[in-house]
Amino acid sequence: MSYGSGVSWRSDLAVLRERDFRLLFIGRSFSAFGDALGPVAITFAVLDLGGAGDLGLVLGAQALGLTAFVLVAGVWADRVPRRRLVLIADVLRLVAQAVTAVLVVTGAAEIWELAILGFVFGAGEAIFMPASSALIPETVSPLRLQQANALLGMSRAATMIAGPAAGGVLVATAGPGAALVVHAATYAISAAFLLPMRARRAPGGERSGFLRELREGYREVRSRRWLWSSIVGFALFSVMAFPAYMIAGPVIAKDELGGPGAWAVILTAGSIGSLLGSFVALRFRPRRPMQVCWLLCLVEPPQLVLLGLAGPVPAIAFLSLLGGVTFPVFETLWTTTIQREVPPDALGRVTSYDWFGSLVTAPLGYALAGPLVALVGASGLLYLAAVAIVVIPLAVLAVPDVRRLQSSERVVVG
Repeated sequence: MSYGSGVSWRSDLAVLRERDFRLLFIGRSFSAFGDALGPVAITFAVLDLGGAGDLGLVLGAQALGLTAFVLVAGVWADRVPRRRLVLIADVLRLVAQAVTAVLVVTGAAEIWELAILGFVFGAGEAIFMPASSALIPETVSPLRLQQANALLGMSRAATMIAGPAAGGVLVATAGPGAALVVHAATYAISAAFLLPMRARRAPGGERSGFLRELREGYREVRSRRWLWSSIVGFALFSVMAFPAYMIAGPVIAKDELGGPGAWAVILTAGSIGSLLGSFVALRFRPRRPMQVCWLLCLVEPPQLVLLGLAGPVPAIAFLSLLGGVTFPVFETLWTTTIQREVPPDALGRVTSYDWFGSLVTAPLGYALAGPLVALVGASGLLYLAAVAIVVIPLAVLAVPDVRRLQSSERVVVG
């Protein structure tokens, strides 16, 4: 494996000199800021109208819109110019959040209206996901693809720190409606930067019926063992690991670590780690990227165990920071490998199956997490999740193609 020795940071950042990628980077940075700010705004807007059940309804509607359309959007992303689809996604999300903001600011909002608008917003997110990922190779030189993905990851990590903080300040000083206005505006700014782009269109094959194209995308996934076994691993994580952390973690923080402040410290440490990890992802070029990705997952279990033991908050935060470092490295290597290994005319569909594998199982994980906390306790659920995060990566690594897949990347200088 290599850290790009002999290549300067200036060379790594040279990808920003490519006009179309620079426009995409700026636009996506604004929309990522909105994505990080938005949950704070909508959460308090809904809670001002009702309770936790209403919040669950609105967020559930958003998740339903996302899950329902992501495979459809994958087919579209291989039929329609991807830049156009990302613009459509920005417009849908802009309209949904702008209307939500008007309803909240005027005091006319009803929960059912916010749920419908949440569904529309989720559909916009579904269109954005496969199209935006498949668009990246059309805006950047092939040998700078990893640098491009790493820089986008760096932008997301930075906005995950700044966005919630800005959202909290706006809600506290001007109210949820004002925060929703800012959220909507980020998509308008994103669209403004995407409009002048001249992205290369990926070569397209012969168009057929929708279901046939969807099956063709599935065959592209199924024909690559490293790909489908990893997607299965992500689906299992969505059931057995992530919901446990997000449900049991706050319970432990509230009952044994001193309250919400401790949980905020732990999450913030993870966000800082993600930002640091983005710098690592910019230069880290392992020869066997999928093997490294799944080995990186084994950094996570100690944090869950220590959190379950209600250990010292600084120690848990440090482990959260380490775990945060691994995430953008995994994400960058994973995204870059898919973009390099999958034919351009199938990239949208393959990416949508990747997203669908994680999204479709997440509701089940959250549904099970509550009863499991009642059954085995918050600590017990975290221990089970820690075991899962050991077993799942080792099972994926047992697939020879995962271990053997080699990167063909060469380093670009200047």
